[in-house]
Amino acid sequence: MKPLIYGHRGSRTRRPENTMLSYRLAYEEGADGIEIDIRTTADGEIVISHDDSLKRCAGIDMKISDLTWDVLSTIPVHCPDKFGPTFMGSAFIPRLEEVFDWLKNNHCLINIEVKRQLNREYGYIEKKTLDMIKAYGLEERVIFSSFDEYILLKLKELDPAVKTCWLFDTAMADAGKRAKEMGNDAINPSIASAEQYDDLDKAVELGLDVNVWTVNDLHTAQRLAAKGATGLITDLPRELCALFAE
Repeated sequence: MKPLIYGHRGSRTRRPENTMLSYRLAYEEGADGIEIDIRTTADGEIVISHDDSLKRCAGIDMKISDLTWDVLSTIPVHCPDKFGPTFMGSAFIPRLEEVFDWLKNNHCLINIEVKRQLNREYGYIEKKTLDMIKAYGLEERVIFSSFDEYILLKLKELDPAVKTCWLFDTAMADAGKRAKEMGNDAINPSIASAEQYDDLDKAVELGLDVNVWTVNDLHTAQRLAAKGATGLITDLPRELCALFAE
């Protein structure tokens, strides 16, 4: 079976990661979905950024949680380490609403990784995000993932029907069983942890989906798909989509 292809932070090798430019390109390249990271600003807005700081993507050593949305929205995130000044002034951190507005006009799936909010109590970002998903009618197209088990438990407490994935990067012989016991619908293991101790096979046998990250090698992608991976999260959506279209 062909695995679903998720653009990791969009198409981040060709556009600044976790920006609308990156998401649109990943979908144009054929990705079934995108993988994004959410966190909160000082005034409680939900925004998209993998890092808690602007240093790597904007060249500014400031924490997102210390900035209000009005300030953050004016700062270009052009990933100078990767693209130099190419996208200066054309790429910015989006709010989650902007992503959802875009999703209304296509069929793109979305894997939302919820980051631990050190400036917020458990439940804040989870409830606000779930309310937005319902308002936009996106319940069938969203899956949540997190390294933090308490975030996943809180999501299930707020909405038992929501799909959650346990995200991890350390090989564990009983990862599938643990994920199932926590009430998750899937596991999102790194490549290394997916291939050790037959975690992938065991999770599939338990009826869990398996979305492996970050898969950028074509031979590895084929091998994981043959073992039963249901999703591949990649920096190279164009290449993986072409591979499985053959």
